[in-house]
Parts: sequence; C-alpha cells; structure tokens
Amino acid sequence: MITISEPHFFRRGPVDKSIRAASVLALLLDHVHLISSRATRMLLSGIRDILHLQPSSGHILHETLPRDPRTLSSRFDLEPVTLHFICCPDCHTIYPYEPDDTPHDGNDLKCCDKPSAIPNRGICGGSLWREQAITGVDKRYVPIKKYLHQEFKSWLGRLLSRRGVEDFIDNCPHQKSPGVDELDDVWLSDVILNLKDSGGKKFYPGPGGEGRLIFSLSVDSFDPFGNKTASQSVSSTGIWLVLLNLPWYLRHLPEYMYLAGVIPGPKKPSVDEINSYIQLVVLELLQLWDPGVFFSRTYKYTFGRLIRGMLVPLVCDMLAARQLIGYAGSPRSHYFCILCDLDFDDINVMDRSEWPQKNLEDVRRFSRLWLDVNDPSQRKSVFEAFGWRWSPLFQLPYFDPIKFTVIDSMHALHLGLLQTHCRRLFGIDLDHPGGEALKDESLMVTPRRNFKPLNRKCLKLIEANGRNLLYQLLEYDRPALHTICTHFDIRAHGHSLVVGTRWVLAKNIFAWVS
Repeated sequence: MITISEPHFFRRGPVDKSIRAASVLALLLDHVHLISSRATRMLLSGIRDILHLQPSSGHILHETLPRDPRTLSSRFDLEPVTLHFICCPDCHTIYPYEPDDTPHDGNDLKCCDKPSAIPNRGICGGSLWREQAITGVDKRYVPIKKYLHQEFKSWLGRLLSRRGVEDFIDNCPHQKSPGVDELDDVWLSDVILNLKDSGGKKFYPGPGGEGRLIFSLSVDSFDPFGNKTASQSVSSTGIWLVLLNLPWYLRHLPEYMYLAGVIPGPKKPSVDEINSYIQLVVLELLQLWDPGVFFSRTYKYTFGRLIRGMLVPLVCDMLAARQLIGYAGSPRSHYFCILCDLDFDDINVMDRSEWPQKNLEDVRRFSRLWLDVNDPSQRKSVFEAFGWRWSPLFQLPYFDPIKFTVIDSMHALHLGLLQTHCRRLFGIDLDHPGGEALKDESLMVTPRRNFKPLNRKCLKLIEANGRNLLYQLLEYDRPALHTICTHFDIRAHGHSLVVGTRWVLAKNIFAWVS
C-alpha cells in the first residue's frame, strides 16, 4: 500500500482534478508497475498537450504538470533520503560527495587509500574523476563511480508512519508454544528469543512503549544487464536489511525492505573491500542499539517513541557470508567451517565430539589483531595463522558470527545441491543397503613422521619454551605442527584424535609444554 498526500504546490494555484489524477497515475506506473521512465515521460507529455488545448486556464494547468516523473516523485516526497559518495573503481574506497563538488587539485583526482589485501603495494592511485565536455570548449570533472547510501533513520521513520506496521512489530510472540518442537519461522528460534539488550535483560519485548526491532542482513551480487548465468562478466552488489518483526508474508516485500545501497560494477568488491559500504550500515545500527533512536511521532504514538534494534542473522550465500564476517572465503580452504575449528585435512572425521568448537573471544581477538597490523604482508600472515580478518560487524557489541551466520539453504536445498551430493556423489539410493560411514585411510593427511630440518627447528623452539612460544609456533605450517602433535601424542583435553586448525594445534602444543 502506498499513501500519497497532496503536496503543497497543489494548494497554491488553480489545479483541477485532471492534474491530480495524471500525477497519481504517473507515480503508480513509475513506482508500482515499474514502467520505464521513457514511457512515463511520454504519458506526461501527452497529458500536457491535452491540457494545453483546454480553452480555460489550459496554459496554467499545462505548466503545472512536469515532464519528468522524477520531479513528481520529489514533489510528493517519495524519493528516499540518500548520502552520496565517490567510489574508487580499483579498491572500492568511498569518499563523501556533494553534487556541486569539484576537485581542487591533482591530489583530489586520485584515490589516496592503501589497499590492505595486496602486499607490497603503496597508495592505490585509482582515478576518481573524469573530464566531461559541456560545450565545444568548456569542460568539467564528474565522478567515475558514485555510490548512494539510503539513510536508515529516514527509512525507518517512514515505515513507522504507516498504518498497521507498529501492530505487527509489537505483537510478535516472545516465547514458544508449549509442546511445539518444529518451528516455521526464524523469529521463534532460540537465538532470537534469548537475545539480551545492553542492560542484560531480554531484548524483546521492550519496556513500556519502547519499540524493539530485529533485522537480518543480506548481500548478493547480480548482473544489472539481466544475465542470470553463473559466469557473470559484470556484477553489481546489493545490500539490504529485512525486518523480522513483520510476518513472513510481508517482510520480504520490496516496500517493507531497507535497501542500503547498490555497489556499482563492473566488478564486485573482493576480500575486505566491501567493508567501506558495510561500515555505513553499522554506524547507523550502533545508534539504533544504544541509546536508540527517538522518533518525534509515529502512526501509533502521537507524542513520539523510542526505537531500539539489533542485527542478528546474515542471510547470504556461503561466499558472501564469509566475506561479510571476515572469514576465509573459499569453502575448500583449511578454515572451511564457520561453526568449528576442524581443518579441511580432517574433513573425514565424522565424530562430532572430536570437532574443536570456535570461541567468540578468540574470533574477536584475531580480527582485531588483523586490523591493528598495518603492513599487508603481516596481515596476510595473521590471516593464514587464524583465518579471520576484520569486519565492521565486529563493532556491534552483540554480534556473534558463529551463531548469526545462517547456513546457505538456498543452494543446498532449493537449488538441489544437497540432493545431487546424496544421489550422485555419495550414491545413496533405495536399491543398496546403507550403513555407518567407514574411515577411509586414503583421505587422511599423512603427517611428516621423519623429523625434517623444519620439524627439528620447531622442536628446538618448543624445547626453548620462550615467552612468545604460542605465536612463534604459528609461523610453521599445519603439517609441521601436526607431525609434532602426532609424534608426541599431543591432543586437546577430552579428545582422542589429533585434529584442528593451525591455531588449535599450536594451542595444544603450548598447553602440553606448559
């Protein structure tokens, strides 16, 4: 439902019903039915010509109706409130921008950021502006790429001014129905029902008339030219939030979703280049978390209302989710699992009791360590040792990437990848009897039984038992640490197998030496 109020310019001059009808018709075609702007302009031009032929006051009505549907959207206050940024085409660093801005000197023409993911590279130096000819002689500078970020508080204020929205927000169930084990909505999951606010109390429902909102974050790339094949040559990336307080049949409708922005192509941001865009969303979510945002008036509360909110689940495909939380990007890397610290070399271990669990405090410490290191080569070493990079989402004090990262059900279930694995790769069918998985020795990573020079050097380091032994062990690759653990039968407490990532093995050796 779209509510359109009469703009002030209608009340200042002689405007008849035909102007109002033509304006509303053009807005509906443009915003609801998504008719092209060219077709809408043609409609407006035709109506203007018809009005011009009217015998009385036709020339006045003719000038009242604009030619461009964007002018109508502005008059009716339908356009979102946005912040403008210049986007570097090379490293995706963003700079504040106003429509009248022009570069003052040569330094403003180039990107001055230093990419953190590329070792041995200095300042980016990518071009931010290009020359555009106005007339035969005059020229001006225009940005090569621009990024528009929609202000979150403005969008939320408009949403809360709509009839019925606050009733949905305030009447969500805050506990499970007794005797019901199966859930049909993420809202009733244990993670959301057990959320705590900054005071340590249950987040939802809030005290008194305070509104409490829970959002999910999604990021995905698409081909703006409509190519739906997997091998896209051009990609733009959308960032949006979904309000989970709304019922499932409303929350994913476009009019109820918050589109933060669309990162321009032709290439998608890689590794940590997306952080500049996510940072804009996080800064607004930080204010929404504590102290909250007070709206002077909503549809239900005439004298204003305090709103607080949280960002909980990440609903993306596997690659996008890993990029957002700063985790290793490839699912075939040594750090292949978001929930546990099992190494890819140990992927054949089926006993869940042997899987080392991730620790949230360690994850935050590793990501902060990556951020505090300025040299790209050192950042690469930190990432290889721990598997984590910094993400702006870690600025949210409540954010837990281990619990809040949703498994990619779209590819696994809806697109049939799980079925393909079960039927074709694993050979599971009704014609052959099943059984427990057997231990395939061919899948085991063979440790280095003989102590090569590298292993002997590591052994001497362990015998020296220096103050920084734990972090000195991380300078060695996993096979070397695995050989040490296997030779001396070093395992974590309560485990019967030598498993784990580089960090887990180094930590076990350090505990054994201590």
